[in-house]
Amino acid sequence: MDFLGIIAANAGVGGWGQFWSGSGQNLAYKKSDFEAIDGFEWVKDKPSGDDMYLVQSISKLKSGVINIDPNSFVTTSAVQSLREFMNQRTRWSSNSRVNVRQNHLFFAFLFSAFLCNTTILLSFLFGNAWLFAFSMKFILEGCVIFLGGKLFDTKVNPLVYFAWAFAQPVYIPVVGLMGLQNRFTWKT
Repeated sequence: MDFLGIIAANAGVGGWGQFWSGSGQNLAYKKSDFEAIDGFEWVKDKPSGDDMYLVQSISKLKSGVINIDPNSFVTTSAVQSLREFMNQRTRWSSNSRVNVRQNHLFFAFLFSAFLCNTTILLSFLFGNAWLFAFSMKFILEGCVIFLGGKLFDTKVNPLVYFAWAFAQPVYIPVVGLMGLQNRFTWKT
């Protein structure tokens, strides 16, 4: 559910000619474009963000495409536990320092998701305005998820969406803050 939301949002901005992110298992690019951006030179020492770097850097040279043909999709194994999931998302969120300099609009999008979820969490803990904010977020993100499910020919279980929507106001602030502190492990 989480990954569908990420990919659906990326496809949405792709429709506006913006290309912010990608997934390493599903990227295709020309060798000449890879060489034009000096390959992975700028991210060779980073534990994460090479796919995002490629998408953003190459899209500055030319327009990109979001491929929605299910026959072209490559699947990979999902993480096996909540701990691995949190570690993976924390590693991904550690790229926010780069995004604030590289792509202001993408950073604003990421920051707004962090701020929205943090506000809902704090409102729940210290006030009573959380229901309105959560309801708006639930409806708007639900539209993105269900349209993304249609676009990528992926069934969306409403109960799973419901659980995911309730988990986000906790896990988004947590992984965002942990990512800023580089509190994740990666391959050695």
